[in-house]
Amino acid sequence: MTELPAVDLAQHRLTMLSQWIDEHNAHRTPLEQLLMRIVKIPEEKGEMAAEIIGMTGQNPRKGVTSDIDKVIDEALDWAVTALGVVEHATGNQSLAFNLLFEKLAKINARMEAAPSADEIPSDVKIDKFLDRESPQRGPEWLEPDTSIGPPEHEGTGHYSNHMIDD
Repeated sequence: MTELPAVDLAQHRLTMLSQWIDEHNAHRTPLEQLLMRIVKIPEEKGEMAAEIIGMTGQNPRKGVTSDIDKVIDEALDWAVTALGVVEHATGNQSLAFNLLFEKLAKINARMEAAPSADEIPSDVKIDKFLDRESPQRGPEWLEPDTSIGPPEHEGTGHYSNHMIDD
């Protein structure tokens, strides 16, 4: 028996998974099937976020409950779910990986055409944007906004999120 190249085997498994999910959701309309696949993506992202919270011990009540391996596992669940949307949306014709490769080629071409970090003028870089003393944004952008509500609200800690030129 001849073994498939890894990418072909992965595409085959993804197509089989997508068909299996479709079979178990045949009672839904095509639009419902697609929408259910799409809303599964943020659910997987939420599971990945929960593992990140557990990995960092952000919740003091729970402490450290996860590690990078669990984060990676959830990231892969998210990626498989997203590829499953593509596979379903293309009629389970084993196209998801080819479309992924085409997308990666387009992104890579944009990356190669982009200037290097050293070529970007310093006034465009994020550190300049965050400089609260920059000519574009003075320090007053974080000052209390005393124009909110009647005078009795002054000093209540309401802050404006508008830029200087508002």
